[in-house]
Amino acid sequence: MKHNKIRQNKKWFYLIAVSIPFVFIIMVELLLRTFDYGKNLEQWIEGPYNKIYLNPDIAFRYFNNTEAVPYSAGDMFDETKKPDSYRIFILGASSAAGFPFSPNGTFAQYISKRFSLEYPDKNFEVINLSMAAINSYTLKDILPGVLDQSPDLVIIYAGHNEYYGALGVGSLESFGGSPYMVELVMALSKYKITQLVSNTIKSTVSLFSETTLPSGTLIKRMAKDKEIIFGSQIYKDGINQFTRNMERILSDIKKSGVPVIISTLVSNINGMQPFISENTKNFPSARWIFNEARFNEKKGDYVNADSLYRYAKDLDLLKFRAPEEINHSIKKLAKKYKIHIVDSDSLFKFESPNGIIGNNLLTDHVHPTLAGYQNIGRLYSEYILSHNLIPGTIQTIYNNKQQDSIARAGFNFSELDSAIGRVRLLKLKNDWPYKTNTSLLFKSDYNLISFIDSIAYKVVNENYSWEKAHRDAVDYYISKRKIDKAIKEIDVLINQFPFIIGIKKYSVNSLIDNKYYEYALPYLMDYYSLESDAYCTKWLGTIYLSMNNVESAIKYLIESIKFNSGDAQVFYNLAGAYMMNKQYTDALNNINRCIVLKPDYPNASGFKEQLQSILN
Repeated sequence: MKHNKIRQNKKWFYLIAVSIPFVFIIMVELLLRTFDYGKNLEQWIEGPYNKIYLNPDIAFRYFNNTEAVPYSAGDMFDETKKPDSYRIFILGASSAAGFPFSPNGTFAQYISKRFSLEYPDKNFEVINLSMAAINSYTLKDILPGVLDQSPDLVIIYAGHNEYYGALGVGSLESFGGSPYMVELVMALSKYKITQLVSNTIKSTVSLFSETTLPSGTLIKRMAKDKEIIFGSQIYKDGINQFTRNMERILSDIKKSGVPVIISTLVSNINGMQPFISENTKNFPSARWIFNEARFNEKKGDYVNADSLYRYAKDLDLLKFRAPEEINHSIKKLAKKYKIHIVDSDSLFKFESPNGIIGNNLLTDHVHPTLAGYQNIGRLYSEYILSHNLIPGTIQTIYNNKQQDSIARAGFNFSELDSAIGRVRLLKLKNDWPYKTNTSLLFKSDYNLISFIDSIAYKVVNENYSWEKAHRDAVDYYISKRKIDKAIKEIDVLINQFPFIIGIKKYSVNSLIDNKYYEYALPYLMDYYSLESDAYCTKWLGTIYLSMNNVESAIKYLIESIKFNSGDAQVFYNLAGAYMMNKQYTDALNNINRCIVLKPDYPNASGFKEQLQSILN
């Protein structure tokens, strides 16, 4: 009996001894959360008006050795989904995020424009979660949070970054080829104590040695194991990584009952020579095959040329373009899981000279031109429509060609966005791997010939806010009395940040301060629909009064007084509206209130005498 008791006490002793570290870890984690240590790496962040959006810091889950991590466009959507909403999530990397025209030069914007045209009475939420330099690991990690938000459709365009993207097999952020290690690291990264340990290690190391993070473009910083031989184990690891992660992603989406569309990937095979070319044990050099492709294209053998260009891309030792096997995997996965697939690769082939994809639709190795992004948007949109994935009856009177033309014409994209794209590309292509002997670009090298070029330069090279740059463009165009271009910039801003009231206020102020009252009216109504206040209602009433729309003027001016009963101008304008409506007593009452507030208000005394004369 005594021995049993001793044995039992030992068991409790060991249990307590083993549990102490776990209890300590939990206590530290709770303490760190209480004091809000480190970064918040939760998936969703609360925005205004009961909206949520992807946490801008979420990339810190995947990037530990990289400064200036990427972030998504910050598209907001309702925390509680409305009954009339159709919600689409887009998952991918920089090609889905719209590089070099991010955040608004994307196929996501085309889809939004197209569906708003098709179904004007439906509320479309097209939420682009794509980020540069991520791959299928990130998609797999954020997918459960996406499925929690009741999507009606998930669109995936991904696969180029399996080698050099965050946690990829050849990346600076790699944890080796073991998927279990990567998944463990991702799971632990969500905890504050992991940040504490990581920061402590970095601080300790920095005390004893100088640690220099890679400099240059993100594409350069991420490429750790630069040379990856076609058919090697690391090459196979990248393919297997993509296939394995996509298996899990598609399986989970399929189980949820949410439709999903994936796409084949597009690469520039004709306009981009291989980055790194060497003869290897079993294969010829990529450059030699590329030259063979050029020869075949010149003699008119386009089918063989296309095949050789693709082979040269696969032999390229720098895997910035997805191997052809990734596209084969995408097609196999679509067939296996019986999911929807669109073929962007075939579309770009069809629209390219000689059926060979080159610089006509791509800006660099994998990122489309603006027209290229719109083409991908059209492909997704028309597939969705033709397969009846959106409930309800199409209400548009236009055919597909007309709808495409209207969607492109209404695309919110300005001269500044184009300039930003040009400067980003110039910076990208002056660095490795486009140039082996890179030199620092000076401001004069960018050929900045206008004020718009100069603020584009600041966005790309001086960490200048994209939003602030567009505000600068609005101010510049208004100062030059180029109101059409100012309106274009305002539309770009509001389209990108539809729920940020400060942008609406800024836009309205800019127009009203410069006496563009009629141009301000639609923005005031948009402002009013989101948040009515004294300023908004005052100017709605004032502008409607100037347009002789007396009923609307009275409505909004009365509403403005409810917000602020101390504005003499509102009472003066309301008196004028009542007079136009022959409500002379109401007019006199309001002019009296105006004079009480500001006895010397211009013309108020004369207006009062006129009203008294009419009433007498």
